[in-house]
Amino acid sequence: MKHANNISEGALPAIPQYDSTLFVNREKEIELVTKKAQALVLGEIVRERTVIFWGYRGTGKTWLLRYIASILESMPGVKPVYVDLAAYQCQPTDKAMKALLAQTASDIWGSESAQASLYRRAVDVPLPISTAWLARDIQTLLQQQVLVLLLDHVYELPWDLLERLEDQILAPVVVQPRALLVMAGGGQAYPWKTPELRLYAEHRHLVPFDQNLTKQQLERQHPSAVPRATEIHELSQGYPLGNYLLAARPTLAEAMQETVGGLLDKVPAEERSWLEALCVLRSFDEERIPVLLAVYLNDSSILKWPYKEVRQKRDRLLQTRLVRWKEEAGGWEVDEAIRPLLEKYLQQTKPEAWQQLHCAAYRLYKGWEQQYPDEKQRWQDEARHHAGCLRNAGHDPDQCP
Repeated sequence: MKHANNISEGALPAIPQYDSTLFVNREKEIELVTKKAQALVLGEIVRERTVIFWGYRGTGKTWLLRYIASILESMPGVKPVYVDLAAYQCQPTDKAMKALLAQTASDIWGSESAQASLYRRAVDVPLPISTAWLARDIQTLLQQQVLVLLLDHVYELPWDLLERLEDQILAPVVVQPRALLVMAGGGQAYPWKTPELRLYAEHRHLVPFDQNLTKQQLERQHPSAVPRATEIHELSQGYPLGNYLLAARPTLAEAMQETVGGLLDKVPAEERSWLEALCVLRSFDEERIPVLLAVYLNDSSILKWPYKEVRQKRDRLLQTRLVRWKEEAGGWEVDEAIRPLLEKYLQQTKPEAWQQLHCAAYRLYKGWEQQYPDEKQRWQDEARHHAGCLRNAGHDPDQCP
């Protein structure tokens, strides 16, 4: 049986638009930034003037930065500038940098200002010159106000663009004693060179909501779904975007397709099918990738892929920003904000494929118990996990084909 068509095909993503009245939680993160900004206004020395929020897709990073920016707007002596870097991901580096310089100037001085107009007209001006303009403008601003630059989707940018961003915007800003940099992202961390970004930065990992916060979120965003809060929380693991999407329809069965579609809306179709195949695994590596893909795509030739080709497929998965290394498991994992939902939807819509994947994983780990005696306990635990999933669905793992 072939399972090549990705399960969320035809889904209509419903990513919510930011609304400050619907915002929930994150008091500690908000306080971290606002206290630093207030200290700078009072002329105090703040050594760590970089704050980095990291989280899986759907953790609420964008809403957090937007909400912080709105609070800072009401603080005397503070000028917040929010920039969503997602708009520049696919642009050529020089074009992206010029557009970023123009947007930053526009946000600092106003879109109708002479400064913003100057940047927009400077299409043919070398970047070092327009960068020097921005440094001059920031110096002027800092004589009057504290600057808080909030950058969203930072780690989703290509590294060559991040390098230019650091050299031409971030480093000149963050070395200023009256400037604060707040960044958020969900991709692989970038090795910054500037000490204020690398050594003197505060990192915060955004955790999902607990059940009470999930209920609070639904009370504000989808009151009719509050009676289903416990069930929604179990499926979403407490990630705000998952909560929102699962509550958007009268029943969970109706909401699942749109939820998966919304969470994977930026993933190419082929990579999406690979995520669907691998979502049943708690972790995976280059040995497990071809085994699961061969089963899901019903193509035994995949088992003969050379190691180099498997690595290439793995790297393409990493580019989705939805896969990361899980140190304690010794392998890669599909983001926990997505994996349980994706597996549950696979089980609902393609139960035969779901069963075949768990059977393949169970057989693989049972074989590894014997093949790798030094790690027998590890593979026993994994085999037991898949056996449990199969039994809970009414299947006998020892009868796997």
